[in-house]
Amino acid sequence: MPRVRITSARRIVALSITCLLGLPLVACTGEEIPAPDAAAQALIEGLRSGAVGGLPFRQETSADPNTLLAETLDPLLDAAGQEQPEVSQVTLARAEPEGDEAAPRATLTLEWSWPLGGDVVWTYLTQTDLVYEAAPEGSEEPGQWQAHFGPGVLVAGLAPGERVGVEEVRPQRADILDGTGEPIVTQRDVYRIGIDKTRLPEDAWQRPPSTSPPPSGTAGWPTSTRRRTPSAWSARRDPRPASRS
Repeated sequence: MPRVRITSARRIVALSITCLLGLPLVACTGEEIPAPDAAAQALIEGLRSGAVGGLPFRQETSADPNTLLAETLDPLLDAAGQEQPEVSQVTLARAEPEGDEAAPRATLTLEWSWPLGGDVVWTYLTQTDLVYEAAPEGSEEPGQWQAHFGPGVLVAGLAPGERVGVEEVRPQRADILDGTGEPIVTQRDVYRIGIDKTRLPEDAWQRPPSTSPPPSGTAGWPTSTRRRTPSAWSARRDPRPASRS
């Protein structure tokens, strides 16, 4: 009988140790935590369709997810002439929990691509953390993966409160050179000088006639240029070819 009791005691001790060793595993894995792949794919599909309101998020701001998505991506969609963005998964890396109480985590890396005209394609990467939220104790509902959601998930480096603006900038016209490298057509400054009569008193609008004799060597000059043709006036004002600098 003593042997039976000892054997029984050893079995009880062994069973107790086995249970104690199994407790952390149960606490860490919960109800068999699913892989985060399905949650990552649901997030990508929501970003493409523009409907992310029903996804479980850990938000960085209090803004409505769908509103934030539209306000951030609409300027890029208009510039690219697209109805939905080009976003795809690059990597999904599961991270080891730090400590017994740490929740399982995974990092999702996304690639965004925006064709902005011609051969210009803007491509960048963003990341978001997925954290597994276990079901409350006693609840029959399963736990779920929750993604951190904010402007930085949509556009790299975008902070809360910031928005994206798209502006078309035309390139500066280059010089046209001849065979020796000298410019034939080039940029030059143009000055337009005028008089704002509204800033002058009314009696100064017309210049009084001059009583001084014409300067030496001007005999035979016309007293007015009004009778000259526009073409003659233009040729006298700038006789150089229009293409010359």
